[in-house]
Amino acid sequence: MKLNDFLNRFYTTQAREKIKLREPKGTLLICDRSFDLLSPVLHDYYYQQLVYEFKEVGDEGEVTLEEGRHKMAFLNDQDDLWVRFRNRHIADVHARINQEVSSVVAESKRKMGSGKSTEDMSLTDMAEVIRSNPKYDEMMKKYHIHMELTNKCITEFTQFNLRKLIVLE
Repeated sequence: MKLNDFLNRFYTTQAREKIKLREPKGTLLICDRSFDLLSPVLHDYYYQQLVYEFKEVGDEGEVTLEEGRHKMAFLNDQDDLWVRFRNRHIADVHARINQEVSSVVAESKRKMGSGKSTEDMSLTDMAEVIRSNPKYDEMMKKYHIHMELTNKCITEFTQFNLRKLIVLE
């Protein structure tokens, strides 16, 4: 009510002489958080929003992956995987990264002539196949960064019971 009283006093004393008021008058509506209870708890479940929520991302997009070893990555427009995945749902990103890593391993395996199928291989076996081919080594490093970030987001998501929050929202 203080704002309303101030505006009434202002318009009755000063404004009538200096300001020519015209009809129709505008309406100023000021609401506090008690008016909209859902806005403070709404969450986006997209890759970029979850990375920013669960990891400390610097101004230039730098993020620390492993706390003890200070392994850094830069999430910016030069990272083509970040550009492709940042506006997608976290579940889609996780599935797509796993699918792309499997296809890279299958292609690398085909070129190398390995006998195992990608379903029978563990992630470390897949990484070994890719490391043996230097062309795919850089690609695997990029995938590893994003696999680690998506796994961290999904772990935090389940740890903080955000699935229950989805039902509430």
